[in-house]
Amino acid sequence: MFGCDGLHSTVRKIWFGEDDEYSHFLNQYFSISILNKLLIKPNTSQMYNEPDKAIMLNAYNNKTDIIFCFYSEKEIFYDYRNEQQQREIILHQFAGQSWRTPELLEEVKNTKTFYFDKLSQIKMPSWTKGRVALVGDAGYCASPAAGMGGSLAINGASALADAMQKHSGNFELAFQDYNINLRSFIEEVQANAVRFGLEVMVSRTEEAIRKRNALEVPF
Repeated sequence: MFGCDGLHSTVRKIWFGEDDEYSHFLNQYFSISILNKLLIKPNTSQMYNEPDKAIMLNAYNNKTDIIFCFYSEKEIFYDYRNEQQQREIILHQFAGQSWRTPELLEEVKNTKTFYFDKLSQIKMPSWTKGRVALVGDAGYCASPAAGMGGSLAINGASALADAMQKHSGNFELAFQDYNINLRSFIEEVQANAVRFGLEVMVSRTEEAIRKRNALEVPF
């Protein structure tokens, strides 16, 4: 059995243990709202930063993603099923900000498509147990700060398929191979997300924002 069910994997919870054992909070929260209209030119992105806060717009296919992200020293406790409570967290965090923030917050109030979560990484000593293997975010989420969520899932699935073929379907040997050969790559991606990605997304100071901008980081 393969668990490919994301950051809050039910397969992982049932077979390997609770999220708290493997989930590592990265001190940031984010929301994504998808609008069925363009707020900026198509196929472009815009980003606005203030210390500890970031807003990004991505335009494509006559849609716009509105992304809010903010730093938090401690975890915020909220009801994962209460979408309105999650919207209120964003509205509170970004109240009084400049740029297009008031306009974008109004959109967040009314959009039908809204997602909110913390940035975290999944770190496990083994992605397999018995006949179960975890793939992608379920086993080794690197967080959106890595910018490689889809790529890691594809790389992981490919590594697991190659291992199964190499060992002629012997899942025990294949799982061992999968755990060993993919691990250094996953650890490097996760480390780079913490070392560089978090500061790129939500810079902590005005000086850090200026340094980030000087790098001409593509968004």
